[in-house]
Amino acid sequence: MKFIFINHYIPPDDSPTAGLIADVGIELVSSGHEVHNLGRPGGYQSGLTGIKRWTGDVTHLLRLLFQLLSALPADRVIALSSPPGLHVMVAVACALKRTPFVLWLMDIYPDLAFVEGLIPNKTAQRIIHFLFNRATQRAEQVIVLDEDMRKTVATIYSGPVEIQAPWPKPFQVIPNPPELKQKDYWLYSGNLGRAHLWKPLLEAQKLIEDSGSPLHLVIQGGGFGWRQARAEAARLQLKQVHFRDYCPVEELPFHLLQARALVASLKPEMTGLLWPSKLSLMLESHVPVAWIGKKTGSIAEVILKHEQNQCFLPDEMTTLSQWITGRPQRPPENVTTHISEFSNRVQSARKVAINRMTSILLNSHD
Repeated sequence: MKFIFINHYIPPDDSPTAGLIADVGIELVSSGHEVHNLGRPGGYQSGLTGIKRWTGDVTHLLRLLFQLLSALPADRVIALSSPPGLHVMVAVACALKRTPFVLWLMDIYPDLAFVEGLIPNKTAQRIIHFLFNRATQRAEQVIVLDEDMRKTVATIYSGPVEIQAPWPKPFQVIPNPPELKQKDYWLYSGNLGRAHLWKPLLEAQKLIEDSGSPLHLVIQGGGFGWRQARAEAARLQLKQVHFRDYCPVEELPFHLLQARALVASLKPEMTGLLWPSKLSLMLESHVPVAWIGKKTGSIAEVILKHEQNQCFLPDEMTTLSQWITGRPQRPPENVTTHISEFSNRVQSARKVAINRMTSILLNSHD
């Protein structure tokens, strides 16, 4: 069978979605199938925002349309959800070429844009919603990341919906693990996008510093909220907050294991619209995870399956700060002791998820 994956970023880019495509593609090729990837092979961490990003996305969509029309026919097109509007274009191209397509949703647009107030005009919202919904309805199958996303999709799509959460990237156990200068810290690592909360982290850290605790907060990554978060940390006169660039893939597991606790977040109103991909690796680390967002729903259920984790509402900064400081400091030898076990858990989780995802795609025509 010939499969075409189409997405904003494709292998060998280091974006989470490009990694997922690479994993499934390798599995399909090893089973004797033909795989083609359409998208950008680099640029995920370029940092473009605003009008430059929107202009770039539109240009990229048009380029992808012509690439897809040239690559068809195929047995199956698998469309992810970035850039926004991609599956509308894919639905048109596949209709013209009489090719079935599967929609693999990493997030749900235009709902995310509407919640953020990026498209305030009601007429524009209705038109965009109509186009996106009609395109979704033309999909042979839809794949989402959790039960909350399935419920969102079910309001507009009556076909088969499969659930498969993202799986973590693999990593090598290197002989000389890197260390952060901060020996005792809690960690936010990953994209600080529009959907994520950063103020509760800084406000909790303010309480921690006011209590006299030497505990540091490390925020590493980038994204829409990066500059705002740095400005707010300065306004609060925080002395123990450290902003760092994206961590190299091979170093991230070591940073996770050295942290007293890890933190991930999602605005409550975004529940059912996306699933933070950073969680997949964090949960396999067995380091305590603080989830800031809704305390009910699919993500909270996954978090609380591990008894060392806890969920907090965005306004529960005092409780969050107390919970963070109540976690024991992790000694340096924790890394060398547990890194191999961490790697084995990741490999096991990847194998199960990739096999299941491959099976879903191979059986989507049945």
